[in-house]
Amino acid sequence: MAVASVNDMTRMVPELSAIDSGTIQLYLDDAQNTIELQGIVSTNDSFAQLQRYLCAHMFQVNGLVSGDIKSKSVADVSVSYGGASSQSGAFSTNWYKLYNDLKTSILGMKERILS
Repeated sequence: MAVASVNDMTRMVPELSAIDSGTIQLYLDDAQNTIELQGIVSTNDSFAQLQRYLCAHMFQVNGLVSGDIKSKSVADVSVSYGGASSQSGAFSTNWYKLYNDLKTSILGMKERILS
């Protein structure tokens, strides 16, 4: 099963090291459930990445990670992002944009509304 771990989350978002592992695991479990309900199985090669992005988004929206996350690190690779998104509401984090972009690349046009 290609799911993310508590260690994966704290390496990606070092700020989470101040949060107990049980809380992080709860968020990871919720993210896993959400992703599976959207039609992506946990054996998908990108599942753990999707789970980390969605989990980071949920931490930020719920105020457990302060401010907009502007960078992430995994092993010796780090990426920095621009400022806060111009969107408003619960889907305005950079993490959610990364999650949604990756989810769309996996699902293609499935579950998309075309106008």
